[in-house]
Amino acid sequence: NSALLLVSLIPSPIQVYPDIYDPMLRNTFPHNPATRNYFQDPTAPQRSISEICEELKIPFLDLRPLLLQHNSGGLFLPADGHFSKEGHAIVAQHLARFITDNAGLHHNVPRSGSVITRPGRVAMGHREHVE
Repeated sequence: NSALLLVSLIPSPIQVYPDIYDPMLRNTFPHNPATRNYFQDPTAPQRSISEICEELKIPFLDLRPLLLQHNSGGLFLPADGHFSKEGHAIVAQHLARFITDNAGLHHNVPRSGSVITRPGRVAMGHREHVE
């Protein structure tokens, strides 16, 4: 198999806006074991995935720190959990850089009859096709 696997983890809005959600969770679910576990270790999902990726030597991008840096705006649609236009733009920029930075790990490996020659260009047969 010549595919390159990259992993990125999108955090929950609860993790990105702790000032808003933490008091709400504490007041709404004060005795819930899941809530208690979350407050004991709010980055458990990121750490678990990071450890697995490190063990398997898979590049990993945790988007939580990035989104925390930009959480003054509306990164998510209200009461929805999906990215807003601003959230998509920020994540897309960093995912593109993550993919580009890791493309060299798998440079010039044939995939479905194509060879990557330069970012944005794929050689098909003897011709070069711009994507």
